[in-house]
Amino acid sequence: MSELTDEQLAGNAAKGDQNAFAELYERYKASAVGFAHSFLRCRSLAEDAAQDALISVYLNVRQFNAEKGSFKSWFFAILHHRCRRETRRGLWHWRRSGGTEEMAEMNENTPRYRLDVDTGIDIRTALEQLPRKHRSAVILTRIHGLSVRESARVLGISENNVKQRVFRGIADLRNMLGKGTSTRGAK
Repeated sequence: MSELTDEQLAGNAAKGDQNAFAELYERYKASAVGFAHSFLRCRSLAEDAAQDALISVYLNVRQFNAEKGSFKSWFFAILHHRCRRETRRGLWHWRRSGGTEEMAEMNENTPRYRLDVDTGIDIRTALEQLPRKHRSAVILTRIHGLSVRESARVLGISENNVKQRVFRGIADLRNMLGKGTSTRGAK
């Protein structure tokens, strides 16, 4: 992989450099599927949404403007839009299957990111239990490293709302994992 920034690669891709886009694709494909999966809770829909977002980036990379924000925030805004569209279309068949599709995909090789051996809850399980709006804000800011401003742009909400959602999401995670009590009160 080159040492070019995402913004430089996007600029090169906009000029027709296929290798620059291929590098962006490699940099973002795993995190795209991960984010989409946390939103949609269905691996196959997540893969489709991530692929749609990456295709959209390929077709519209000339519209990216580094002066308006980072490539990462621009990409996650596109991906977030695709995930919301999937949800609105009613393609969220994971609920109808009762989660059986996800369970079938998990095996002994599925990574389980343990926070605390005593709780028996891993990060993925804990994140999936958060309300979607909190989960998205936590994942964008804490896992993908977007700033509050970039996350606000991606989610289409104010910076204060992002801060509030992250705060509540983290509080809920701490509560679930037995690391402290939630400041939100009883549920």
